[in-house]
Amino acid sequence: MATKRDLKRAYGKAKKIKNKNLRGICIGLVVAVAICTFFYPVFEKYIGDSILPQINSEVVGIDGKAEIHFIDVGQGTSVLVKGSEKVILYDAGEAEQAPKIVKYLKEQGVKKIDYFINSHPHSDHLGGCRGVMKEIPTDNFIMTELKKSIVPTTATYRKTLEFLNEHKDTIKSRIGKVGDTFDLGDGLVATITGPVDLYNDLNESSLVLQVDFGETSFLLTGDMELKSQQDMADRGKVSPVTVMNAGHHGSSTSINKDFMKKANPKYAVISCGKDNKYGHPHRETIELYNKMGIEYYRTDEQGTIVAITDGKNVTFKTEK
Repeated sequence: MATKRDLKRAYGKAKKIKNKNLRGICIGLVVAVAICTFFYPVFEKYIGDSILPQINSEVVGIDGKAEIHFIDVGQGTSVLVKGSEKVILYDAGEAEQAPKIVKYLKEQGVKKIDYFINSHPHSDHLGGCRGVMKEIPTDNFIMTELKKSIVPTTATYRKTLEFLNEHKDTIKSRIGKVGDTFDLGDGLVATITGPVDLYNDLNESSLVLQVDFGETSFLLTGDMELKSQQDMADRGKVSPVTVMNAGHHGSSTSINKDFMKKANPKYAVISCGKDNKYGHPHRETIELYNKMGIEYYRTDEQGTIVAITDGKNVTFKTEK
């Protein structure tokens, strides 16, 4: 900020300029600087940040935020990870849920799915994938690796593979591997962290996705169960997270103690259908969450749930 001596000296030089127009401009500039110099403390005191904006070099993401949408697809799973540059869609519920997911994605301004990740080929996770891809352009489709002995023979699985083959020029399909990372822009990064082995069960074979943004993280585990969870814990592939999408819709077969202790989520989101025939979420899961002090949300009771993070804190918005 200019001092009084600097302003006096500048004013004197401006008066000596012979060209009247130029001299007037120079004097005007000196007067403007003087006003800013001597009255800035008053401005700062009374008008604050609304007129005097502060520059924050740490602002990242979508207006400094990232969003994880746990879409209500009944008894199934579908999660939208929304970054400033790219998006991930993790699973798409049953086939009949595709129109709802498409409508929701379009409402969220999603014009393209950069990474479509299918945790495993059960119909309540894979069923809607083909219908969604028919309506929204998709760049990459990523699946879990399976032993030949458990490769499904279902129509849902066969039709999905046929669709991917028919559109191989526009959709790149591949097997997801532990360590694969997806940069969604401005610090939002997703990483495949499991499964760490090949299993004889589709649920155990679920691709696990950890999403990190600043100091917050989210864990999507598909239908992963006790064995594969234990293997991840034993091999150091589980770290503390802020939010966990409950394994297998809140089943008691997906709350391995070592896994849960190492993940130690502050919040959980349970994707399940109202009055579903499996009794999800199971009583044992809710009891464990209460014991661990985990605050939980349920799509069967609260509809679509959106977690919003600024990199330090997470807030939730619910449909109901």
